[in-house]
Amino acid sequence: MDAGTNTRRSARGEAPETTRAPGAVGGIDPTGRTERRGSHGPAPSASRLGAWLAALSPIAYAVVVAAMAGVFANIGVGSFDAITREQMDALGAGWAIARVLVAAASIVVAVGAGLLALDVARRRGGVRAARICAGASVALAGVNALTAIADAVNGVALGGFTTARLGDDPRWAASAALLPWLFGAAVAQLALLAWALRLSRILPVAGLVVGLLAVVVLVAVVLAAGLVPPFVLALLACPLGIAWLRATRRAASMTP
Repeated sequence: MDAGTNTRRSARGEAPETTRAPGAVGGIDPTGRTERRGSHGPAPSASRLGAWLAALSPIAYAVVVAAMAGVFANIGVGSFDAITREQMDALGAGWAIARVLVAAASIVVAVGAGLLALDVARRRGGVRAARICAGASVALAGVNALTAIADAVNGVALGGFTTARLGDDPRWAASAALLPWLFGAAVAQLALLAWALRLSRILPVAGLVVGLLAVVVLVAVVLAAGLVPPFVLALLACPLGIAWLRATRRAASMTP
């Protein structure tokens, strides 16, 4: 961009044009600079961390599945609410560990997707609808991370229930009633991120595919939350993280 062009634009009262850094893809600048980003925007390392968390989130849920299988394999119950006091005593610290791991997996998805959404929300210019979707996704990321922590604390505390079965404890009943709403909020966060990436043209294909899948999952959660496994969150987040990392790597390879 030459100086004369910007001078003429300034004379007309228009904002000067900016030059995208070589290799930038969809506004992602692999050199570490940012395109039209304010001084308080997130560092590129933050979005890179978010992409890695999202991409590796299936591993977090695989750890949860393995832990659940190891902890609950020998107590012979079909559901958590059927656990008796004697069975809980036999589980020992395994119950608390399992609850913490579930919360950790949820937080990995919430924070990873939240950092990507924050990057999109802080970009100046571009499509306003994309920034709105990204901002809503960031807000849900905070809510989802906090509720995951609260659920872990409540879950660990439930290990000391005094009723005949875990399902008879009012705290468990309240937690079970909230679960579909919390799961739906997690899916909504990913759906909003996907559509923000689609609308902003940062990841148009991945954003469209994941956005449509997330809407389908959200409908399934509304109709039958109990039939949708939690690791679906990782299956939605992972493609976005991988696509983001591939885009930045491709842009870096194009940098002279």
